[in-house]
Amino acid sequence: MAAMFVVYLLLATGNLSEMIKSIVNRATDQSEMTVDVFGGKSDLHGNTSVDSVIVTNENGLRLCVYGANVSGSVISYFASKHFNSIEIDSLIAVTPLPSGEPSADSTLAAVFGGIVEGFVTRTDVLSLKYGRIMGYDGAVLIDSLSLDASIKSIDTPVLVVEQAAAFIPLFGRAEFSGTLCIDSTRASIEDGATVFSPAGDFILSGYLNADSTLGLSLSGSVSTGFMPDVPPARANLSCSVNGSVSSPEAFLVISEGAVNYQGLHSGFSADSIVADMEGCSVNGLQLRTESASVDIEGSYSFIDSLWNGSVIAGFQGTDISSLLPDGPETDLTGTVKAWGTGTGSKLHSAGMEALLNNSEVMNYSFSRFLLNLTGDSSRIDGSFEVDFAGDGLKTQFEIQIGNDYMPVAWKAALFGFVQYPGVVAAVTDPYLRGAEGLSVNLSGEGTASAFAVNGTIGLEEFSTDSIIASGTEFSGSISSSPEGMDFTGQLTSESVGVLMPEPAVATGIQAYLDMSADGGNFAGKCSLQVAEGNYGDISTGSFGFYGDIGTDRRGISGTGILSADSITAAGNHYSFNSCVTAAPGEVHIDTLTVQAPGNLILSLAGLFNYDSEEYSFSLDNLTLTKAGKLRLISRGILELAAEPGAVRMDTLRLNLPTGEISAEGSLCGDSLALNAALTRVDIASIASMLGIPVSASGLFQAGCQVSGRFGSMKAALDITVDHPTYEESYKADSLTVHLFSSGDSLLLDGLWSWTDGRRSGLRAGFDQIWTDSETVDLGVQNLMWAEAELTGAGDELFYFLPMPINSSGASISAIIGYQRDSGELSAGIASRFERLYLTTPGIEFPGMEVYLTYPDRSVGEDYNGSFSIKSGEGSVSTLESRLLFQLNQNLSFTDEAAPFNLEAYDFRADLTGWETLVAGVGWMKLSGALASSSSDMTEKPELTGRINIDRAIISLGGEGAMGESGGSSGEAAELPVNLDIRISGERGVWLRNSLANAEFFVEIDVTTAEGELMVAGDIEAVRGSVYILGRDFRITTGNVRILQSAPLSIELDILAESRVRSSISGAEYYVKVTLTGDPNEPEMTLTGSGPDGPITEQDIAALLTAGMTYGELQQFDSAALGSVAGNYLGQWLANSIRDDVGLDALQFTPDFSSDSTSLVVKAGKYVLPDLFVSYTSDVFSADAGTISAQYFISRDFFLEGSTKSTLTGSHDPSLELHYTYDY
Repeated sequence: MAAMFVVYLLLATGNLSEMIKSIVNRATDQSEMTVDVFGGKSDLHGNTSVDSVIVTNENGLRLCVYGANVSGSVISYFASKHFNSIEIDSLIAVTPLPSGEPSADSTLAAVFGGIVEGFVTRTDVLSLKYGRIMGYDGAVLIDSLSLDASIKSIDTPVLVVEQAAAFIPLFGRAEFSGTLCIDSTRASIEDGATVFSPAGDFILSGYLNADSTLGLSLSGSVSTGFMPDVPPARANLSCSVNGSVSSPEAFLVISEGAVNYQGLHSGFSADSIVADMEGCSVNGLQLRTESASVDIEGSYSFIDSLWNGSVIAGFQGTDISSLLPDGPETDLTGTVKAWGTGTGSKLHSAGMEALLNNSEVMNYSFSRFLLNLTGDSSRIDGSFEVDFAGDGLKTQFEIQIGNDYMPVAWKAALFGFVQYPGVVAAVTDPYLRGAEGLSVNLSGEGTASAFAVNGTIGLEEFSTDSIIASGTEFSGSISSSPEGMDFTGQLTSESVGVLMPEPAVATGIQAYLDMSADGGNFAGKCSLQVAEGNYGDISTGSFGFYGDIGTDRRGISGTGILSADSITAAGNHYSFNSCVTAAPGEVHIDTLTVQAPGNLILSLAGLFNYDSEEYSFSLDNLTLTKAGKLRLISRGILELAAEPGAVRMDTLRLNLPTGEISAEGSLCGDSLALNAALTRVDIASIASMLGIPVSASGLFQAGCQVSGRFGSMKAALDITVDHPTYEESYKADSLTVHLFSSGDSLLLDGLWSWTDGRRSGLRAGFDQIWTDSETVDLGVQNLMWAEAELTGAGDELFYFLPMPINSSGASISAIIGYQRDSGELSAGIASRFERLYLTTPGIEFPGMEVYLTYPDRSVGEDYNGSFSIKSGEGSVSTLESRLLFQLNQNLSFTDEAAPFNLEAYDFRADLTGWETLVAGVGWMKLSGALASSSSDMTEKPELTGRINIDRAIISLGGEGAMGESGGSSGEAAELPVNLDIRISGERGVWLRNSLANAEFFVEIDVTTAEGELMVAGDIEAVRGSVYILGRDFRITTGNVRILQSAPLSIELDILAESRVRSSISGAEYYVKVTLTGDPNEPEMTLTGSGPDGPITEQDIAALLTAGMTYGELQQFDSAALGSVAGNYLGQWLANSIRDDVGLDALQFTPDFSSDSTSLVVKAGKYVLPDLFVSYTSDVFSADAGTISAQYFISRDFFLEGSTKSTLTGSHDPSLELHYTYDY
């Protein structure tokens, strides 16, 4: 009772903590731990609490309990070892440093005993709100530890865990519930314990005996969802661990599992996975997808490292690309099996078998694939076969293996045929995808230091993006040994094409190569023969190369022959052959001969020397001959030398029949110096020798100098042609050209044509001539300045200018200048022509003078230029015209604006009896005046005036040349000017041709209305006659009225009469003809009278056609009448048709008598002035006609050849010589 009283006093006074500390220290005084208790309180009957308890030891162990609260009576604890509840707010534990010393008592019995002694009280509630366990290095091992349990017994402790939870880093939160039992001999987890964790949910049970035997059983579902970098997977498994702690045995069964790897869903299972301290084994491990499965079995011994295993893969329409993202697209059906045994890294035996049927790889199908491999640590034997719809490949090989499994010897053979080897390309060379008809027959063997391979490879067709070949086969052998290497091969091909910018094709190819190498020495022979070749418009016949080459310590030596029988380019034929010999340090071109069109033959020889410091090349005996005799180049010499950083041309000389080409120069780094000259070359002679049709002549010589660094080069070119001519239009004393270029500028310092000391030509300067693409641009925008002179040019000028002008007796002088800085152009022209012809519309200007001045300061402020024309016979100007104009310049050439803009003009022309010829019309003498002026260029110009025809003789080309009137064949184009001109002629205007000979009075107004030409007025016949039906009718009255309308409308009103005398009676008859209406469809009326008064239309027709009246015609019989009518009809038809069809002779001879009917037609034309060709045939006859040709040697002497019809219908040629003798 006294003791209880003392305890009560301690509790009441708050000194229990010191007492608790003393009690704990006394209880642990035999251990290495130190315990500190702070803030212990108790009311003895209800609650006991401790603020904190700190437990430490010298190894770093630290256990901190904060806020411990025990609910229950202390008296009850001493009486029955029971508390109602034990609650701990937090627990912090730090694990000690690891110790390498084993505990004094390592048996589980002592451990179990210590644990049992640790249970000192029963409690209904054992609660831990928060706990953390850290390693000695500060890393958190377990966090957020919580416990909700009860201790049912302490004699044989039973701990019932309602819920225990903790957060494990890198794993997640795990929970446990179950019953733990322990006594001095055994610790166990009763059935029904459960574990919930991120890895899955499990049911756990097991035991651990004091003799270290154990039994553990776990089943449930596991997943990888808590591991972000691991593919999603799940599995249902059961696992057991049995045996002893020192030698446990684990047994794992996976009944079902699934994994999703990059979108690929696969299932897996395992019959058993067993592991113990001696080894492990896998049985029935299977991976499955929709179209593939893999079965794995194997074992491994930890004691002696002995292992064995096998893998069986099955495929059913499997696409490898769906299993492996980088794999090829396939459709496989079959099995693959691999197995092996060994110890550690040493292989005892291994093998592999594969059988695939009706499968596809990368869109290439094969019907069967068979692979067999067997091997051990010393050798590997294998074979495979692949069939492609009747085609196939087979191979067999042996490999001898040495140390570290390195091959030491091998033997292999490959043979077969594949029509479409695309699947072969998928696993070998991708270029074979464009091949067809692959045949292979190869065999070989070798060791680590030597090998030999021989056989044949053929392709029926082969194509890539750049090469096409057909009928290609290669056969040969290659071998290599420490002594050297040998290669022999022969290539044949029906055709090979290279797809360059244009296809290049060679056919009938045969190539051979035989070479060997021994140390630093090399020797070989080769040949190439091609039957035909084509590239664009270039084609070749047979060409080939034959040669041998060898090397030794002294250098390279060998020979070669290259020849081509025929090369055709742009329709020209060439051939060449050459022979080359090489010796150490030099290469000889023994002969090189090229035959070119025009019987040209180029021949040369050369020498190339080389060493480590300098190279030199020389050509000698270069000749160019024509027809084997005419030497265009009698001798040529070229000498070049090169050393590091420099090339030097010492000599270039070509001796021509007339003149010489020479040059010398050097290239050092980026500096160039070159001098070249061409002296006294006769252009006509050279062109004639070369067969070039050039209508030019002269003595040509030129000099060129280039010097400087690239990017700042200077060049000069001087050309002189003495006595140049071109056709018959150009002749001069000399032609000179001077060009100078520096950097980005070009100076044309003169392009002059010299005649009698006078020059014509131009000078100009350009800048920024180089474009970004390194080409020369000499456009108008690059022109800085220009000066052009023309002095005393003649008629030849218009041969070069694209203008419809011809002249006679021309003398033209002009000067033109341009300055880009001021943006101004100046021009002056003064010319004189004896005759000038505008070929369109064909007008002649006699005695013409032309003057142009721009700018012209003498014309006043309103204008800045003048252009004047004078024309007339002798020294009198009967045509004078002058154009004053105001021209605005825009010569910047930097925008799309026109370079010249006309702002105002004033035109005047005066004619005073001006005479001219108009082609197709006739001769005219004109007087009058024309005028036009404007200062508003937006308005259409207007030309007004009056032209009087003083005299005119108009032919209009004769019959058939009059053309049509009164209509329009199409819509007329709008005229660029408005016209208001009156044309008149009172007398002297004559129309003379095969239709008429009449004098007219003319009064016509030419105007425009809405851009269309309008002509109105009258043309009245004053006197003359017309020809109708071969008769001369005198015009009594005649008027042609032109109505002002669109289209043009003309009305005729002509009356003419003729006197006809009968060829039978001699009586005179008068016939009148009246033409009225539209000229295209005129109305014609014939009337007549005779001695007896008016006559009938039958009499008029008979008089005009037969020269007699109708009654007189009836007095003839039918034969005579037919002859008269036929002769007249033939004459009338011939005259009407001959000129229209362009014949010189056309004659019809009809015969329509009762006995025969014929119409003989004869047509002829002079095809040359002295050659007349004619054709004669009877229209109503089945016989072929007669063709004859007459060649007039002189007026009385000609040769005639003809072909005449025979009875057989063939043509019998004849030749006659005619001579006419007058007496």
